[in-house]
Amino acid sequence: DQGNSCSQFNLGIHYITGRGTATDCTKAASLFRDAALQHSTEAEFHLGHCFWHGLGTPQDHAKAAKMLKKAAKKGNEQAMALMACAYKLGKGTTRDLGKARYLTARLTDARAQQYHEAVCLMEGGPGTGVRRDVPRALRILRCLYDDDDIHPSSRPRSTNALLAAHPEADTLRCCALPLCGRL
Repeated sequence: DQGNSCSQFNLGIHYITGRGTATDCTKAASLFRDAALQHSTEAEFHLGHCFWHGLGTPQDHAKAAKMLKKAAKKGNEQAMALMACAYKLGKGTTRDLGKARYLTARLTDARAQQYHEAVCLMEGGPGTGVRRDVPRALRILRCLYDDDDIHPSSRPRSTNALLAAHPEADTLRCCALPLCGRL
């Protein structure tokens, strides 16, 4: 018995956001992995997100791309956004600007479009064809976070690990992705 993928995914969200429990990105990634093995699209995206940013698992862009491709093929816009960044930056997959443009054009959710832009700006740099602009990326992430309709007491506490590697983010530690499962 593999367990209930919906329950595993939801519990993973609680662990990664620290809602109702201590934050534990390792447990969250494990739960997302269990649910993804049962083909949960949301879990596939979140596990890919964990691999991409090294949340609860060693950072591995190739494993991230594998999970994100699965979720993107099923129409998950956040997965499409992050996979477009992978193609644009050549991280975890071969650089392919055509595939990046194709996925970006399919994004209809404004939050997914902003997330795509922020990640590309955060991860860009020499050799990627994308200018790195962390302050602008953080402004976008802050807007996504501030516009979120989640009560402040329920906001994520530890997925700030995503931004921890960026010293420019010191004043914006409240910014975190995924936003309680919405991104």
